[in-house]
Amino acid sequence: NESGIATTVTDAVWSSGDKFDYYCVEVLEDGSYTLNTALTTLNGNAVKVSIGTVNNKGGFKALQSITGKAGSDVLEMNRNLTAGTYYIKVESTGSNGAAEYSLEMVNNNKRSGFDNSDDSWQMVADRINNTPCGDATTLSDWVGLGDAVDVFELNFEQNGVVSFEWNDSAEFGKDALASGDISLALVNANGEKVALAFDKGTGIYSTTTVLMADADYYLSVQNKKPSQNSIDYKIDISLA
Repeated sequence: NESGIATTVTDAVWSSGDKFDYYCVEVLEDGSYTLNTALTTLNGNAVKVSIGTVNNKGGFKALQSITGKAGSDVLEMNRNLTAGTYYIKVESTGSNGAAEYSLEMVNNNKRSGFDNSDDSWQMVADRINNTPCGDATTLSDWVGLGDAVDVFELNFEQNGVVSFEWNDSAEFGKDALASGDISLALVNANGEKVALAFDKGTGIYSTTTVLMADADYYLSVQNKKPSQNSIDYKIDISLA
């Protein structure tokens, strides 16, 4: 897998006979990688996908695995890898014939590049002007290894309570917030923390006090486990 290039292969594994497929992947640089597996056969066979190395006895040593049933499932595995040789194992674990799959490995480091100029509120220069009451502005980017924090400068046209809602079209969904893998924080122009309340059921953060018009605020989006995954996010901002 060359840096920044997605490689896709399509094949099938069977409940008997050809139960395993192996692929060798050369990772050229340290960073965050995503292994996507689309399972397309409709017979309900189960498939286990693993990424690993070779142990000291010459056998396969799994570093991470994920399992799903063939059909409409898309399995996604995120992992930070150092440069070197890795092996992908696709295994049939069911008893209903073939499971066809499409496998893709993507270097996340190249999808939008690293931007460490927005890692603290003091460093942020760009201002995002929120639209009037009731209309949402969406912030979107990613946080992960090498770029674990994004900070946005916000300025509002009216006084009001502000909500930050996880957009359902984001890859990881509300569970990324609920699990604590990603967190939001807000400070004012003096760096003083502005209290936020979080509703796990709705995936919405909201300010507990009224924010003032024409004052600067800074919202940070932080990946709490950047060594384990990279997270795409979309956050809708609305002023009540």
